[in-house]
Amino acid sequence: NRIIMGKNHVFRFNHPEQARAEREKTPSAETPVEPVDWTFAQRELLEKQGIDMKQEMEK
Repeated sequence: NRIIMGKNHVFRFNHPEQARAEREKTPSAETPVEPVDWTFAQRELLEKQGIDMKQEMEK
């Protein structure tokens, strides 16, 4: 549920009802292992495009 424009702008939309349902399903003590931040969004985008940064760095 993200829109990425260029290399600098990431927008995320949370539908209030879906967010509430997710909070109710997930115990509050359970937090994501990796923070969902700019780095996460960029890595996710590259993975969806079939680009593996670790492999690219080894070239």
